[in-house]
Amino acid sequence: MQAFAEQDGDLDGLIDIMSHDLSSPSDFLAIAERCRRARKYALAREWAEKALVAFPEHTPIRLRQFLAEEYMRAKRGDEAIELIWQNFIEHPGLNNYEELLKYGRKEQQMVSWREKALAWIRDDLKRSKAKSAGSRSRFFQAWVNNSLLVEIFLWEKKQEQAWKEAQTGGCSDVLWLRLAKLRQKDHPGDVVPIYQRLAEQEIDRKNNK
Repeated sequence: MQAFAEQDGDLDGLIDIMSHDLSSPSDFLAIAERCRRARKYALAREWAEKALVAFPEHTPIRLRQFLAEEYMRAKRGDEAIELIWQNFIEHPGLNNYEELLKYGRKEQQMVSWREKALAWIRDDLKRSKAKSAGSRSRFFQAWVNNSLLVEIFLWEKKQEQAWKEAQTGGCSDVLWLRLAKLRQKDHPGDVVPIYQRLAEQEIDRKNNK
């Protein structure tokens, strides 16, 4: 039935068929995307908004991204950025940070959103460190570090700031290696301890590989 409706170009019929099963956000999003392809942008926005109302928790990143794109099309930039901000605080990572700054740039608010994001990361780190202090899990204690800040500053080409964050709060071994490679020419004394620690870590594994 869906294939016949698509072949006939019957968008209303297609929506009627697809809306028989709206058990997940992706069902709403699929309809919204079909509406967008048909250039029915207001209708696409309406279906994406319905998904947010129906599934206020565990909202997929892609759903908010889709609706943010449609809000930008409708000149509703502030609402678009709020959706991207929600993605960032629920899933803090470099990709979502980049997207937040991209939307902030479009609205000429990049500096303020950057500062807000960095402040949120630092506050979240404080909360996580306080929580890890009372944990007996060494893994959890080691996991709480400045990796995201280091990654962000490396992406922004602020190498000294990235190094400072790694020194004060630690980071993942992958990021330590990136920092070492960037610093080894001009600051060899800084990177020797990094390579030594990682080499000893590998030796301690004591396996054939």
